[in-house]
Amino acid sequence: MLHVIRWELTVRCGLKCRHCYVYDSPYYESEARNELSAGQCEEVLGNYSSFVRENGFDAVITFMGGDPCLKPGLEGLVEKAARFSRVGILGNPLSEEKAAALKDAGLSFYQLSVDGMEKTHDWFRKPGSFAQTLAAGKTLKKLGISTGASMTVCRKNAPEVCDVMRRVHDEGFDRFVFARLVPVGRGKSFSGEMFSPAEFKALLQRIDATLEEIGDPRFAESTISSEPLFGLLYAEQGRLDEFSRIVREKNPYTPNWGVILADGTVLARRLLPAVIGKVPKQSFSDIYSSRAFKDLWNWSALEEKCSGCELLEVCKKYTSCGRTGITNALAGSAQTADPQCWKTVN
Repeated sequence: MLHVIRWELTVRCGLKCRHCYVYDSPYYESEARNELSAGQCEEVLGNYSSFVRENGFDAVITFMGGDPCLKPGLEGLVEKAARFSRVGILGNPLSEEKAAALKDAGLSFYQLSVDGMEKTHDWFRKPGSFAQTLAAGKTLKKLGISTGASMTVCRKNAPEVCDVMRRVHDEGFDRFVFARLVPVGRGKSFSGEMFSPAEFKALLQRIDATLEEIGDPRFAESTISSEPLFGLLYAEQGRLDEFSRIVREKNPYTPNWGVILADGTVLARRLLPAVIGKVPKQSFSDIYSSRAFKDLWNWSALEEKCSGCELLEVCKKYTSCGRTGITNALAGSAQTADPQCWKTVN
């Protein structure tokens, strides 16, 4: 069984994206002032290695930021993590020299953000970023590092999603994932850009048709597994078994997640403001057996609102960071019905 840790190593970054959830978050000042040292990070990795071994998990550690490539000693952390886990980075464009060093350390995959075609992406991030991102993708592919593209979607860039999918596939990216923009941090300014349920269903239909057009099963599975409401769309098309197979293979069971912030604070999800522990002060065994963690997965509100839905167990078992974040932001609780779900339950 998978267990996934996403680790925000630093909040330092050369960008200041318009929709960034890190800036202006309630954790930002502490992360900036109290970033864990390389030694503390190695201590955390040692404890996590023991935790996954004792529980029989297949671990995946993804370093992110900020820009994780600005973390001193990153290669050493990748090397230590790669001894017991698949290791990835969610990062900014990087040099060939840096990419080669990370590959030598044991890096498995690297994910770059593409938030629209060139004009839109550069508006969200900075001028020239789109071209730099595609160039970095080519560099990573040349070095044999599996490369993914990630897009944060809202009404503003939704018309470009399918063009982005085609472009990154043509550029040789192995995966494309997307997440709904959650109006937190700097993203609060996009609160008027949230999808209605009907709009989001239409977007998923367009994405599904584009995946059929591209005709790359592995690429498609990465996209489908990134959004739980594909389960509803596929159920309406008589394809629920296909969705269940994909998410079972690609995603961990809902509680088997954790997010470590730069100061060691542990969240169940990055976009869900619920602290479940602190490392290296606490062990992962203590954190994942704590009442704070277990209370997060009390689905009574969801069960009450969606009791007549045949997809209830699917929603409880496989749910993404974006789904819990958007539900918490728009509905006031991560444990209730998805506000962008279009299904009517009698």
